[in-house]
Amino acid sequence: MKAVRMAAFWGVGLTGGLMAQVPETPQVLPPTIIGTPRQESPGSLPLPVIRNGTPPKSLDETQHFEPSSLIVNKVEGRFRLMDGKTTLRDFGYDKSSADETLRLMQELGVNQMVTIPGARPPFQVWFKDGKPVPANAARQVFLPMLARNLRAESVGGVWVVTDGARGFFDFGTEAEAAKQAASLLVKHGFNQIGVIGSPRPTVFYPMFDKWTAERERLRPTASTSSLGVLDDVAQKNLILPGNVLAGPKTTIDAAQLQVVRGKTGEWTLMHNEETLGRFGSAEYAARGALKAIQDAKVTHIVRIGTNNFPIFLADSQPMRGRPLGGTSVSFRPDRLKLQQVRDHWWIAEDSRPLFDAGSKPDAELLLKTVRHLQLSMSCQYGFAEAGGLRILTTGY
Repeated sequence: MKAVRMAAFWGVGLTGGLMAQVPETPQVLPPTIIGTPRQESPGSLPLPVIRNGTPPKSLDETQHFEPSSLIVNKVEGRFRLMDGKTTLRDFGYDKSSADETLRLMQELGVNQMVTIPGARPPFQVWFKDGKPVPANAARQVFLPMLARNLRAESVGGVWVVTDGARGFFDFGTEAEAAKQAASLLVKHGFNQIGVIGSPRPTVFYPMFDKWTAERERLRPTASTSSLGVLDDVAQKNLILPGNVLAGPKTTIDAAQLQVVRGKTGEWTLMHNEETLGRFGSAEYAARGALKAIQDAKVTHIVRIGTNNFPIFLADSQPMRGRPLGGTSVSFRPDRLKLQQVRDHWWIAEDSRPLFDAGSKPDAELLLKTVRHLQLSMSCQYGFAEAGGLRILTTGY
């Protein structure tokens, strides 16, 4: 009963409304972007790449170990689940999830892990002696998964492993990896997803429950809603109107933001191990950028295009207001256009260049994002040539 209550809790907490993706004036994505969910007969493989006999190149990584040899080590401040010198998973600063994963893997006797890189959350499947782990351990929290409906599908420009009701693993643009992951789940009959991590889940591991499998076998194919899948995808990605993927959302933890001075004397703004901006000798610029992000209560960063142009979001909404401490320039989103300057493409207001967007495809994607979010102010911290940070806001 406890597992059922917890599953219901996570089911609510892990899905969000798509409308949280847009500014105050919502733009509804057309319902046809996903299409009608395919209904498969029990036992069939719902992947065209498998049916036609041309499976994708193997992308999985398989690791074997003894459960008793697993430990959680703290390496350079980060907690890692390790087998000897081999890291099975890096939990960053989340010691609680690392310890819980270790406890559960040893309790279940897990001695094999299959990983397919590129997924969010990480796609790692546990086995015991080559068989799926059973859903019968104490203190497990799980989500239901319709095994007969499992497939890889492109939703909002993102390849996701889904059962037609919700998206479980997001592979971004990696279609073959998503197809192989779905094929692995179908092959072994996985029908539940175990969850580790609180308040934000960090680990999702597939499980097999024989009673659930029997009930699903005897029941008609369940109807599903594509909107639930789209909601799950939108939780992890910024989706633009017209089924366009702007980029994946990366969580920003305010507690992990810090201004650091390197050995060369350069000041940088860091988040965990990622550099958000370089400011040379201008410490004031680094601290101004830090304060602007903290004051806006930023929760995510979206990197646009191959140029990785940063867009900061607060609970899926764009940053608002005029940040202090930087050089601000206002513009009108409806008057923006692309302008080529030598071999680079710029976002310009009429004939006034505003900022370098890199290649033409990157500039087109950035322009769509700026218009969609109704951004109207650019605030520069530090110098562009030194790798400073540009923050775009709505200006109000």
